[in-house]
Amino acid sequence: MGEIDIIGEYLGGLARNGVLLLSYNQYSLGWKIAVTHVKKRLEKGDFIILVNCVLPMTNFINRAKSAGLDIIKHGLSGNMAVINLFDDNTLGHDFIYAIEADSSTLIPKFGNIMKQIDKRYSLKDRRSIGVTVTFDGIYEKFGKKFFKEYVDSGLKTLESLTLEGYNFSLIRIVNRDTLPKELHSWLVTLSDQVIITEGILKEDKLIENIVILKDIKEDFEPKLLQKITTASLLFK
Repeated sequence: MGEIDIIGEYLGGLARNGVLLLSYNQYSLGWKIAVTHVKKRLEKGDFIILVNCVLPMTNFINRAKSAGLDIIKHGLSGNMAVINLFDDNTLGHDFIYAIEADSSTLIPKFGNIMKQIDKRYSLKDRRSIGVTVTFDGIYEKFGKKFFKEYVDSGLKTLESLTLEGYNFSLIRIVNRDTLPKELHSWLVTLSDQVIITEGILKEDKLIENIVILKDIKEDFEPKLLQKITTASLLFK
């Protein structure tokens, strides 16, 4: 993706108290679009809450670092918190909040942790962005029924934050290859902003199509961007 802030450049940033769906497929590196935007927002003083749904904590930190995001540095500096749904590993850092939960307890436990983060970092006094990586992990762990309940709960929370005067936005990163088609379509419908990326592997190139599909601005028009990585000759 390079270092072009696609969310900033082509959407004008995140919708206040809105949801951006960033959907990528098997060969796509589209998730890096969110990382680039997060880095830009950190530079401007925003607070980031990362929700890890899929990877062991060490792998999660390394994956972010490979895209230029140093979770440990920003966590220790008070500009980032991590909610770890994968396991109970916090790596000894108090900015990492681990949840051990089943489908009956995850939503209330998540809500309690969000209240702790709000109190500790005074989220009402600064712009905040929640980034779920990757959102399909909720479906994989808990199934379709709970996934829909979790999505509905997030929308209700955003509504409450709006009424209370918070400036909060959500980015949901989704590997759509792991979701049923109807669930993905439902997420597209519910999201205020949507970016779809598709990696296409061909004999001599990797083509990354990036579709800026949806926004809530009145004058918005969809856009198609493309990045092509050509093959390097390894053997003659």
